Amino acid sequence: ASGRQSISFVGPDAAPCEGLLYAPTADAEPLQDSPPGLLLIPMVAKDRYSWDAFAREAQTAGFMSLAIDLPYAYQAPAPDEKDQALATLAIAKKVLIERGADPDDIVVVGASLGANLAAHFLSADPALFAAVLISPGLEYRGVVCDRDLLQAAGRRPVLVMVAKGDSYAASTARALREEAAGLFELREYEGAAHGTDLLERSEHATAQALVWLDQMLNRAPETATEDTPK
Repeated sequence: ASGRQSISFVGPDAAPCEGLLYAPTADAEPLQDSPPGLLLIPMVAKDRYSWDAFAREAQTAGFMSLAIDLPYAYQAPAPDEKDQALATLAIAKKVLIERGADPDDIVVVGASLGANLAAHFLSADPALFAAVLISPGLEYRGVVCDRDLLQAAGRRPVLVMVAKGDSYAASTARALREEAAGLFELREYEGAAHGTDLLERSEHATAQALVWLDQMLNRAPETATEDTPK
């Protein structure tokens, strides 16, 4: 499809990894030589294509995105697979930078279990700029997302997006907000959609996430806050 490139790279243990790269469109606003990069982590039982709508909207806003598959895509991860997933993310981040993303402006974005992995990756890699966590849980399949992770992330920006009716994710998000030390923004949406389904069901969720990122990156026009209701 136009504007989307399938790529393969070598992951941990020489395992092949598949990704979809979305470069900013020619008419993106703003358009930068080294755009900010978004590393997109799917939910369980979803693959890289589940990020397509989000990544296409990000393209037109001047972001470069890399959506990847992870080994757990169709099953729960074994304990050692969490470490393999984080190692895969570290390699994918290098690929994103090699393709032209600004190494100082890399944001990890995850949904559901992918959100918990994104929080782990943020805490493990001090060079990451920020994280967007969609429907995180205090624990999904042995992978936690708790205050220790947030404290390890320091004062870097974190955006958490949940549906009010997704009770486990919503209660997790509110608990995390109480413990956050840094720039923590919680957005709650109507309904009960979970993970990337939330982006599809909530008309403005993707646009609001991108505006938030623009503000954190100091790319946003002054009027952007008016279009971003709490």
